[in-house]
Amino acid sequence: MRPEYLFIDEHEYMISKGHCPRSSDGYILKDTNLLIIECKAKAPLAETVSGYNINAINDEIIDLFVAPVHQVDKRYIEMMKYDQEFIDITNKVNNIYVIIVSLEKIQPLPYTYNYADSFLRVSGKTINIDDKVEECEITTDIIKKYYNFNAYEFEKLCALIENGIDIFNELYEYSIQPICPFENYINSRGYKELRSSVVEDNMNRGVNAIYKKTFGTEMPRSRIDVYGLKL
Repeated sequence: MRPEYLFIDEHEYMISKGHCPRSSDGYILKDTNLLIIECKAKAPLAETVSGYNINAINDEIIDLFVAPVHQVDKRYIEMMKYDQEFIDITNKVNNIYVIIVSLEKIQPLPYTYNYADSFLRVSGKTINIDDKVEECEITTDIIKKYYNFNAYEFEKLCALIENGIDIFNELYEYSIQPICPFENYINSRGYKELRSSVVEDNMNRGVNAIYKKTFGTEMPRSRIDVYGLKL
C-alpha cells in the first residue's frame, strides 16, 4: 500500500497585524510524522570542502546547518501558537525530521553533527543571526533528527516518495546507521536507479536538445536514457 502524504507549501502566518512571517519552505506530513524542509541557496566554500581550516569549517556548520535548523524550530514554535490551520493539520505529530537543502552539503562526518549538536542540543549557546544574538537550542522536543542534503540527495528523497516508498521509515533507518552521505545509504538500499519524473523529464529534454543540435533531428525515444546517452 502506497504511503499517503500531505504537502504543505511555504506560506505566511499572522502573529499580529502587519507582522506576518513566512513558514519554512515545505512540510511533508504522514500520520504522526512531519518532515520540515528549509532550502538555502548556499554551498560550502572550496577551502572547507578540501581544506583543513577548522575555524572556517565551524563557521560554515553554523551558517549552513545550525542557523537554518534554529530558524525551522523558531518558525514551528510560532506556527503552533498562531497558525490555526497548521495546528489543526499537524496536531497529532509526535516525530519531526528536518532537512536543510543547500546547493552542496557540508560533509556528513561525526564532527559535523557533534559540532551542530553542541549548539542545538545544549542550553545557553548563542549564534549571530542578522546582527542579533540568539540562543539556538532546539525547543521543539519532537524534532528527532536534522540533516543537510545537497540538491541531488533531496531529489532522491522525492523519488522515494513518487515511487511509493515510506520516507519516514527510510529516514529512521538512516538515522540509526553510522554517519554517511544519504546518497550512499540510498544506494545500499537498492534505490540507486530511482529518479523523480520531474528530473527524468528535464534530463530527457536536455539530452534531446543536445542530440537535435548535433544531428539536426529529434532523438528517437528509444535512444534516450536518463542516466546517459545510448548511441
